[in-house]
Amino acid sequence: GFANNPIVCYPPAQPDLCELPLRSSNKDRLSVVTVSRISPEKGLLFLGKIAETSHALALPFIFSLVGAPSDKQFGDFLKERIGRNVSLKGSKIGKDLCAAYREADLFIMPSPNEGFGLVTVEGLGHGLPVIATDIPPTREIFSKVGEGDIPPGILIDPAGSPDSIQSA
Repeated sequence: GFANNPIVCYPPAQPDLCELPLRSSNKDRLSVVTVSRISPEKGLLFLGKIAETSHALALPFIFSLVGAPSDKQFGDFLKERIGRNVSLKGSKIGKDLCAAYREADLFIMPSPNEGFGLVTVEGLGHGLPVIATDIPPTREIFSKVGEGDIPPGILIDPAGSPDSIQSA
């Protein structure tokens, strides 16, 4: 049988797949990526709250949303809500998905409901700092990945309170 200790499995690395140049440091704006199916239940409206806070803090940004929209109307609504600083990238796989992670400065996982949160592991695997909702799968991932007392990211309230967003 298995010991009572949990077993943590991460996706296997494919060095030839993701051998892309490191992200360039863009001093005039923060490049943020979210990888998800583009639908309301994935918490993507939360990005609108982040956008409002970023504007209030005078922090220029661009959001790249990677994933297939559940319907075009929601994608258009989301783009309108976040503003002109959002780019809907559509579905990506392989090197194209790696490039989306590598071009970003920060990964955000806004979903309030995830079974595991593979995209969070992928973001961390690409060396990105992560802001993610404080839900059990994300807490577990963070507990396994940090170096000593340094967490791999910041957990925020899934309800998206302004205080949790601003402190992140």
